[in-house]
Amino acid sequence: MEWSIKSLSRRCNATNEVFADGDIVVCFVVKKENGDLERFDVLERNLSGFSHGGTVVGFWKRMFSSNTDALVELKQKLASQEDFFVSLFESPETEDGETLKQLLALFFERKRVLRSAGMVDGKYQRFIHIKTKREFLVPSKEITPESLSRLGSVIDDFIM
Repeated sequence: MEWSIKSLSRRCNATNEVFADGDIVVCFVVKKENGDLERFDVLERNLSGFSHGGTVVGFWKRMFSSNTDALVELKQKLASQEDFFVSLFESPETEDGETLKQLLALFFERKRVLRSAGMVDGKYQRFIHIKTKREFLVPSKEITPESLSRLGSVIDDFIM
């Protein structure tokens, strides 16, 4: 599986319309039939006319801004990452999705966005989202070199 991740596009993947400051953009990570992951950025108002041709792994919304202030951009990126993590629990389960849940939960625990709350049945790790107090049951699985290889660039996007 390959991950063709890119930073936020400046054009809508549904209509090729240029984003303007304040536009609400929905970002999708889609698993294609060949197993590759692809990201699509679509204006919220154009969602009805958009076909992604795969299975949605996760999604998040963000407000487009042409402002390049580093602190603002960092805050938006972290918020988008949190939204993506939450969306993994709303999408159909896949092996890669389960691995992403586990890796991102550990990432967010380190960033103090999530707090570990112990194991459940030896199969799940319970995490609490600090701001909302929402509880997430994250699979506790062996992470293999193969799964890290498949998801490596997804993880890189979060770490960078």
